[in-house]
Amino acid sequence: MEVAIIAVVVALAIGIISWFFSLGNKAKKSSSNNEYKYVAIISQLRERNQELVSERNELELQLRSAEGRIRAAEAKLEAEQKNVLEQKHILEKAEEKLKDTFTALAGNALTKVNKQFLDIAEERFESKRKDVDKTIQPLAEAIKEYREQTGALKT
Repeated sequence: MEVAIIAVVVALAIGIISWFFSLGNKAKKSSSNNEYKYVAIISQLRERNQELVSERNELELQLRSAEGRIRAAEAKLEAEQKNVLEQKHILEKAEEKLKDTFTALAGNALTKVNKQFLDIAEERFESKRKDVDKTIQPLAEAIKEYREQTGALKT
């Protein structure tokens, strides 16, 4: 866009200079009074030309400055993109580590729950066995007495 402005300004300057030169040629053909006007016009043209050159130089500086800012912004964007990729990689590793940790914790919890279940089942089984032993003990004693009595009768 700035290049287009420079081109328009330069084209305008060339047009003005050409127009003044054509006026200058007409002025030479005229009287000495016209010669004075011609010199004045040339002087004005030179001043305007210098102004245009100054403006063009200023616009070129602005263009270079803008290009520098664009390069800096592109470098910053590239660095940010690299940073985002690094953070994504870190998050993926963290997710994998959390998944492994969760799996290990779940396995430990399952083992612990199974052990507790087996301990409780064993306690209940032992308790029931004792209850059955208490219930069977009188019967076992009765059978023992019966065997002793039948053994005594046999002898």
